[in-house]
Amino acid sequence: MRGFVLFLAAVSMGCASHWVKQEESGATFYLKARDASDVVFYCSLDGYVPQRAEESRRGVWRVVLPENKACRYFYRIDGMVVAPPSYQREFDDFGGETCVYSPHGVGKEVTR
Repeated sequence: MRGFVLFLAAVSMGCASHWVKQEESGATFYLKARDASDVVFYCSLDGYVPQRAEESRRGVWRVVLPENKACRYFYRIDGMVVAPPSYQREFDDFGGETCVYSPHGVGKEVTR
């Protein structure tokens, strides 16, 4: 059942994909979710304080982090918690998954 719910979440996100652009001043996380109307980003760097993502162009959401450091993160898209596909993921203490980002190696997502 849980797998089916995750499948439905992926379909409702419009086959979301994401990438990270690394910069000297920080990192920008992009999420492509065509049908989303509300995207919130949660990250371990700030204790998982919700950050509302900005729609930078139609269906592409972004969050700018002031630091380019390793972290764990996930999104809430239209109220549903989602960890988009990434190179490295791990289970959290609540039975869900989080993405792992590292700017210098293992866990690094595809960047554009």
